[in-house]
Amino acid sequence: MMVFIGFIGNVHYVKADSLNSITLQLDSPYITVNGVQKEIVPGKQVKPVVYYGRTLIPIKPVIEGLGGTVSWDGKEQRITITHKENTVILWIGKKEAQINKYKKELEIEPRIIDGYTMVPFRFVAENLRCSVGWNEKAKTIIIRELPPRQDANAISLEKEKIATIEKLFEEAEKLKGQAEQEKYKEIIQISDEVLKTNIKDTFLWQIQYYKGRALSELGMNAEAMQSMKSALEIRQAQVDSESKLYDEKLAGLYYYYGRLLMIEGKKSDALENIRLAFKSQGGRSYVNKFRTDPVFTAIKNTDDYYNLTGVRLVIDDNQSMTKVTLKDGTALASYMEVGESLGAFVKFDEFTQTITMTKLGKKIELRVDSKTAKVDGEEVRLKAAPILIEKYYNDPVLKADAILIPIEFIAETLGQQVTWREVEAYKDEIWPAIQISEPKSKYKYTEAQRKWVVAPSANQYYVNYSIYDATGEHVRFRPHVITLRHALEGFGIYSRDDYFEALDSFKNQGDDQAYRALEKELRGKDVQQLKKVFEKKDPEVLRVLTFYEKNREALKDKGLIAWDYWRIIIITRWSYIAGYLTLEENYDICMDAAKVLQKTYSSWEELAEHELLGFEFWSGQDREDEKSEAYLIDRLNQTILRNEKSLWRTVPWNLDLGK
Repeated sequence: MMVFIGFIGNVHYVKADSLNSITLQLDSPYITVNGVQKEIVPGKQVKPVVYYGRTLIPIKPVIEGLGGTVSWDGKEQRITITHKENTVILWIGKKEAQINKYKKELEIEPRIIDGYTMVPFRFVAENLRCSVGWNEKAKTIIIRELPPRQDANAISLEKEKIATIEKLFEEAEKLKGQAEQEKYKEIIQISDEVLKTNIKDTFLWQIQYYKGRALSELGMNAEAMQSMKSALEIRQAQVDSESKLYDEKLAGLYYYYGRLLMIEGKKSDALENIRLAFKSQGGRSYVNKFRTDPVFTAIKNTDDYYNLTGVRLVIDDNQSMTKVTLKDGTALASYMEVGESLGAFVKFDEFTQTITMTKLGKKIELRVDSKTAKVDGEEVRLKAAPILIEKYYNDPVLKADAILIPIEFIAETLGQQVTWREVEAYKDEIWPAIQISEPKSKYKYTEAQRKWVVAPSANQYYVNYSIYDATGEHVRFRPHVITLRHALEGFGIYSRDDYFEALDSFKNQGDDQAYRALEKELRGKDVQQLKKVFEKKDPEVLRVLTFYEKNREALKDKGLIAWDYWRIIIITRWSYIAGYLTLEENYDICMDAAKVLQKTYSSWEELAEHELLGFEFWSGQDREDEKSEAYLIDRLNQTILRNEKSLWRTVPWNLDLGK
């Protein structure tokens, strides 16, 4: 391999003929890796897609084309991407990413589309040190590895001095009193010695930053301010090509400069610098420092404080990544995220600037910038008015997050309980959180009973979430609500009335009734002879006759009750999350179904077998066909029955479900 060294300023760039390049095209199932074209997924029509204005790509073939690796954790829904010295970790459905040891937020979350993991290509590529190009005319994405960057002065005196100063800071943090002060004086002395030399700007701003920090620790705030201002001016003037070299130190510079401004009483400027610190790479490490810093005590528990540090929205026990904003002491968040997560149907009238939410006969109306709202036509007064953020509203991707409404008012009006608590948002980082949950008074069944009513659908839950130990509760978040509303449409359920029609149909006109009618019709008849008659005439009748002949003894007296009541539990749980049922209705109906199943069958093993028999009757599939879904369900059932954490192993079949 031939390697050429070129010079750009004082930074060396290595050009090598081994750098990889990838080309993809929207609406094309092909990928070009280093000039060689092949299918993204052989035999499949997998293509890049545009989702809310952002391009998502199938990540595995792209990363492997760049020479990296992709691993998948089904339980955590986590994607780990490794390329050379960089690691990017993403989670399905979350706007949260980890880049090496740093946290970042995404504009759009990764998704699973048609069974393939799709991620925002620009974010991943740029954080793996690749360039991203876009040809608008050809609708082509070009991803290229960048050559490794090598600092020409890697062994320079300046870097040695910086390393010495950083070590002194670490030592000082472990000391108290005079010994600590001596360390800071030593840092100032070393900094002054370096500043007398002809030092590059890349190092100059760092020396000024460290000197300013040491001066601040000694209470010499005026001198500290001068050093910090000098460091910030130098840093901000540096070319963008080096903007990612020392972002962690830049976060510190913003933080300590903001701290000095706060001491001077310049609150607005101080908070802006703290905001920039938190936004910089590695800046989240300063959040806990900010929370305990006595300089900022005056603003603690104010809107400014919470808007800087962040507040999490928690629904039941699940954290949302949606942004929470404090205004007039009131927590606000996206009207779509709050309303739809709680099962309300939401719309916004641009002309009147009115937000309308409806759920189970209740109607809430709010207007942007107005503290007057209506609940079922009656006016009520709000603590804070809804907000419309123009810069977000004009962006198709962020539009849903542009209109903020008071969380507590909406939640309580919809019968929810609201509390403030603390949660671990990131590792070793505790955030304040506003939590929405169903009032405990609504739970009339024990936790064990609630788990039992969920357990019949454990196989369906595992397919969707890759976990065995689902509790009796539910995941209430907007993407989940939308997904389940679409799923219910497959059962003809678009409303509360539709649900009760479907419930009645499963009970009185379901596949169990169809099978019992078949059983009655065939009683005393020669099934073998009938099969011969219909062998060529009607394949569907032949299939039904074959199923009956094979399974009539197993289904004797029990029919397909398991299949119909399994689906009753599924659509009931989904309809609660979709906003068609109350929590009490959900558990009452599921409990009635659970009692029927417990009375009809003798164990989880028997129930699982009869659920599968019902699926085979309904679908026309045979579990002996390894290419069929019935085969996969059979394998899945056996896996769940063996897993010690699964509900089929941890919840006793004979649990008392009450009268």
